[in-house]
Amino acid sequence: MTSRTQTASNRRNARHSTGPTTQAGKQAVAGNARRHCLTGKLAEGSDAFHQAEQLAEAVWARASCHPEALAPARAYAHAQVKLDLIRQRRRAGLEHMLPPILNAPARVTGEQIATPTASLDLEKLARYERMARAERLQALESLAGYVQPVETAE
Repeated sequence: MTSRTQTASNRRNARHSTGPTTQAGKQAVAGNARRHCLTGKLAEGSDAFHQAEQLAEAVWARASCHPEALAPARAYAHAQVKLDLIRQRRRAGLEHMLPPILNAPARVTGEQIATPTASLDLEKLARYERMARAERLQALESLAGYVQPVETAE
């Protein structure tokens, strides 16, 4: 349980960390998430968008084409495609970091090789992945009532 003094201290500190206040600062940070194309909506007309729509149709068909299942099917599909994109980016980032580690002398540690920006990028990707997984889970919970169970041969 947090003490009253700690809560008061947290609230005072929170007043100081409200994000950018100038219009230029707000515009600068507004593009951060979009720059990576990993949050928000997939761009209409992109390959990822078309891939998500195809997956949504397949999921919707599995949900017996119930009209109310189309929106959660789309949400699930778009979250799944974002997860795939995030994992591809992470894999590419790790592959970029790996050659220096493999070619380093035996006594050099990973901390000496890994660049700060590379580890920060991986942290950002982990955050994007958590958000996409939460979106996907929420969509799956919405779809649960529509999807027919798979019959297994006994």
